[in-house]
Amino acid sequence: MKVGYVPRTGLYQRDANTLHAVAMADALARKYDGFVLLTPSRFCGRFLKTSSRLSAEFGSYYGLSGDIDIARIGCGATLKPGDSHRFRRKFYRRAVRWMQRHRVDVFITRAYEIVPLAVDAGLPVILEQHEDPSSPQMRAIEDYVHRDDFLGLSTISETLKEGYVSTSGLPESKVFVFPDGVSLDRVRREPLSRSAARDMLSIPKDVFTVAYVGSLFEYKGITSLLDAAAELPNVNFLIIGDRPFGQVEVLRNRYREYTNVMFLGHMPNGQVPAYLDAVDCCVLPNSAKHLSARYTSPLKLFEYMASRRPIIATRIEALDGLLEHERNAYLVPPDSAGDLSRAIETVRISPILASRMASNAFDDVVQLTWDCRAKALCEFYGL
Repeated sequence: MKVGYVPRTGLYQRDANTLHAVAMADALARKYDGFVLLTPSRFCGRFLKTSSRLSAEFGSYYGLSGDIDIARIGCGATLKPGDSHRFRRKFYRRAVRWMQRHRVDVFITRAYEIVPLAVDAGLPVILEQHEDPSSPQMRAIEDYVHRDDFLGLSTISETLKEGYVSTSGLPESKVFVFPDGVSLDRVRREPLSRSAARDMLSIPKDVFTVAYVGSLFEYKGITSLLDAAAELPNVNFLIIGDRPFGQVEVLRNRYREYTNVMFLGHMPNGQVPAYLDAVDCCVLPNSAKHLSARYTSPLKLFEYMASRRPIIATRIEALDGLLEHERNAYLVPPDSAGDLSRAIETVRISPILASRMASNAFDDVVQLTWDCRAKALCEFYGL
């Protein structure tokens, strides 16, 4: 079977959506010999097919190891860099024609705009959608959800599924639900010892150290985390991430007197595991004051679970069913620096509890790899 994957953006965006797309492509490429990942290019002819020469680059940047066949779809170099919508529309049109020409049997996409083009062309398509069900994206495909060539919608939570069904009339039988995942290699890898990782990364060995990996938006709980750091001067905090762009410098200046906080900025996903090996626990401090508290499926959560480090997370609706207090994570009320700092101190002084939670989280994530997700998706749609 020939299976295609069309992301919504280029391959080197610093966001979770792109990582999700490439990780799913990596898993699908292991399942189907005829798999191809389509990506736009400004700098090649109308159609240009390349082989898997970029797989090593993917491995380095994303921490993936699959051999991915890539088709670069030339969209012209005459468009202005800021004309992204027009550029994407051209890419989607040409991607559909490319898949027709190469007799792709079915494709999966993060781009809702391509759904009408594909269905009208008789090309079976599965839409991967994680956005608010009331967004204009769902209204744009309402007229297509009952068409035979719209195989269905893949999403990450039952809450999102319920929203899509109720707002767009999407049949429940067409909606596949599976949370985000983690690379199989992350699960199989032999982690560095904490001591060896700290030596390699020049992190002090004798200080309890906490890691946060992710964007620096307010709704991610970054202020609560930094306020907790102020209450724990004898604990070190590693902050990995830089979105929105430039925010890391803003925070470095604002919190320059916090000598126990290191803002490490963005790093390729493939470099993150060594830092998680070096820390004592990982924190997921999401706020409940944002819509994402209902819908998010944080990629960093699954990275944390695979790291064999205890997790401290806030109680938000989106994580119900994934995390259980004192079984695979220590859960605290959201938007409370005091509760967060007390939880960190509890984990610090409770090594047996910390070890049990870390072990249980790792056992859980073994069933939540990208390969598991790709297999379940293909079985759901009969591919």
